[in-house]
Amino acid sequence: LGHRSIGFIGPTKKKHRVFNEHRYEGFLDAMKNHGLAVNPDYVVETMLTASDGYESMQVLIKRNHMPTAVFCGNDTVALGVMKALDEHQIRIPEDISIVGFDNIETVRYLKPALTTIDIPKQELGRLAVKVLLDRIESKREYSIKVNLPFTLIVRESCRAIGNE
Repeated sequence: LGHRSIGFIGPTKKKHRVFNEHRYEGFLDAMKNHGLAVNPDYVVETMLTASDGYESMQVLIKRNHMPTAVFCGNDTVALGVMKALDEHQIRIPEDISIVGFDNIETVRYLKPALTTIDIPKQELGRLAVKVLLDRIESKREYSIKVNLPFTLIVRESCRAIGNE
């Protein structure tokens, strides 16, 4: 969509990550693969709650120079981000584009509806049960890394921009 200054709000360090949180690394890889630099001023470390998203967006707004797009660690963070932007009369997507992650049901009913990344939750659940049963039966402790396909669900919270 032409965005070159993209921020990230979500967990970036191990202390705030749960078992499946590698979204920040994915963000960094995507930026690198598209030849885009990550501006540390546009990255806000936070937990995955709406209130943390809200507070983190307030921090970004106070820095007086904003990215044209923000990738949120999950859709719940995006809810808080969108509320903070609304309170400051910063329009989505006219002034800033927002993308979430998880495709929770609520976000399709927002105004504007949130663009998000959908993951195959049923497949993830099936694999989790399979691993758990295997650990119970074999009494072995081990970890596995699973890469699942994802789908970008384009809604109303993003738009193409001109040159920055």
